[in-house]
Amino acid sequence: MRDPAAPPDAPTQTGHACPKALRRAAVQRYALACNATGLAQVATTLVPLALAWFVVAGAGGNPWVALFATGAIALLMLRVFVLMHDCGHRSLFASTALNSGVGFALGVIAGMPQYVWSRHHAHHHATNGDWSRYGGPL
Repeated sequence: MRDPAAPPDAPTQTGHACPKALRRAAVQRYALACNATGLAQVATTLVPLALAWFVVAGAGGNPWVALFATGAIALLMLRVFVLMHDCGHRSLFASTALNSGVGFALGVIAGMPQYVWSRHHAHHHATNGDWSRYGGPL
């Protein structure tokens, strides 16, 4: 049992860490942006995306191959958006220039201007939960 007056990451009376401290420890190594990791994430998304496009182009009229590759393209495009989102938060790379440049390129691939999207998304985060400040979708 945890002492309610103890800090949220303090050990419990049994000596075990609190769930919050365990979660924090589990994600700690992912909490810092790294240029090499970010580039690896982008490469492991864009290379399979290009390959899937080549598979569709070379399917030779086989609808099952085209269907499978199109499904892969859909999932990889979602991943492109997620990486663009991380660039918009300046969290994929340690370098601001890499976040801007790669975010722009990913926005082109996703068909969405990353700079404009990131400004609107920042407004969403700044006003989330405050409908009078957010202004609504209309």
